[in-house]
Amino acid sequence: PQVSAGRIVTKTANEEAKFLVDWAQFTTLDSSQVRLEVYFQFYNNALEFKRKDKLYQARYYLKIEVEGKGDSPDDTFTKDGKVRVASAKRAALDYRTDQANFLLPPGDYEVKATLKSLDGGPTHTRDFEVQLESRWDKPPRLSDIELVQAVGSRDSSEQTGMDAFHKGGLVVVPSLSRGFGGDGNNPLLFYVEIYKGSADVEEVVVETLIREKNRSMVYRDSVHTKLVEPITRQLRNITVEEFEPGPYELEISILGRRLRELDERQTTFTVHWSVESLMDQDYEALVEQISYIANDKEVDKLEAAETLEERREAFDAFWQKVDPTPGSRTNELKTEFYRRVRVANESFSHMTREGWQTDRGRIYISYGEPDEIDDYPYSLSSVPYQEWHYYRDGRYRKFTFVDVNLDGEYRLQYPYDGLDQRPDF
Repeated sequence: PQVSAGRIVTKTANEEAKFLVDWAQFTTLDSSQVRLEVYFQFYNNALEFKRKDKLYQARYYLKIEVEGKGDSPDDTFTKDGKVRVASAKRAALDYRTDQANFLLPPGDYEVKATLKSLDGGPTHTRDFEVQLESRWDKPPRLSDIELVQAVGSRDSSEQTGMDAFHKGGLVVVPSLSRGFGGDGNNPLLFYVEIYKGSADVEEVVVETLIREKNRSMVYRDSVHTKLVEPITRQLRNITVEEFEPGPYELEISILGRRLRELDERQTTFTVHWSVESLMDQDYEALVEQISYIANDKEVDKLEAAETLEERREAFDAFWQKVDPTPGSRTNELKTEFYRRVRVANESFSHMTREGWQTDRGRIYISYGEPDEIDDYPYSLSSVPYQEWHYYRDGRYRKFTFVDVNLDGEYRLQYPYDGLDQRPDF
């Protein structure tokens, strides 16, 4: 971020969500090499856009450095490119997903990913350590679990520049958000490989468990799988429509003779709330969200609905009333509103409170992305605080949020409507 007069100036509320990095390792047919896949996803708001002709353009440079420890080798992946959009603000949350593949001998490595905006914007870095291991000289083993956002056939991708996503005959695009469900009821998708290894095992049982945060099991299945080839690829999808919103743990095990566990892998994912699930399970929360933009009479009508059918009718009636383009297939206001709720949950959730319930989440849902955010970190003379500036609509507002208890929750300060203040930039 750009530092000015002792403050950090940025354009968005959640720095980490701009540039996401994850990884997984897979064994190759060459036992001396392991395939390290580094996944990265960056949003437009991670870049600095400048007007070029009638469009806005941002240039970027991305580098992933793999540094081996001891006798392990080093390797580097680089990529540069341009992003052109008609409106930088409207496209701020559009993103690009890609991956870099490294063939490396087993060993310990440090990985550093850097995304640099080349037109004066900030530089984002992420780093992690990884231990790569070959899994051929042991009984059947599992690869890491790769969460998936989209799948296609290899033939359909030949002209699309998606070679990095190839796995056998599939094109597997990773999910870095680790989020499923939501209004689209997107199923949990994941990819895993089973390595036959050196043992004389012709069949295993693949057991899949899903646990809630409190470790209670909510899903379990077992599939008998024949190990015909050295590498058996499995792409699975599980419906999470009935799952409550929140974090979950996915556990994959392979069992041999007498159901003895041979290997196990775990990862985490999140089930996003949906309007439909809230209407059925937490209608009060649904109404409270809408109250951010509705008047008292509209809220009263929503609260008066008792049965599920009445709730759906009241909900649809409200959004039809405020639809800016009646008769069209899309209610743009409704779409934008629930996009903001989703972003608020991803950016501002704190302990047991969802992001939309926090002060910053409420302001974000009500007014959208700030035009500018001044982030003042902790100092000896001040607790952390942020100032959000809105001025694009011609009426200036400034909201001040203070981390009073140093617990990461920023509380809104007076004036609560953000009005009658002078800009300080």
